[in-house]
Amino acid sequence: GPHRIGSSLFLPEKDSFFIQNTPVTPETWGCLVESDFFGIPLRAAPIPLLLDLKVGVSCSQTSRPRDHDCEDIMNLLGLAEIRDILPTELKFYLSYDKIEGLKRIVEYCSTRGSEFKHLIVEPSIAYRRYLLE
Repeated sequence: GPHRIGSSLFLPEKDSFFIQNTPVTPETWGCLVESDFFGIPLRAAPIPLLLDLKVGVSCSQTSRPRDHDCEDIMNLLGLAEIRDILPTELKFYLSYDKIEGLKRIVEYCSTRGSEFKHLIVEPSIAYRRYLLE
């Protein structure tokens, strides 16, 4: 079964593990998506899974997320919008608690977006509104 050592994770060879209470299973590796990064083919986790992991990390410590977590989440949402992943699809993938956490982060980020230095691709205001519904 999955292993956890304190707040860090233990990565067994052929087993499952948790990252901030999100299980990463052998099936996760089968979901990796081929992407092109400046001509270099890379395999990455799908956006909904990355968002699930990041929301879990950013909401676990305090009610106020860290700036780099906010930037990562907003960049992932921007990529989701570009790749035509509907907000309803993201909500279907996330648990109720994570959806609520994501809504808090989107609201928080929307009030201070100009302060973030590492936003590459932001979700549109319309996309954010759909997420908040």
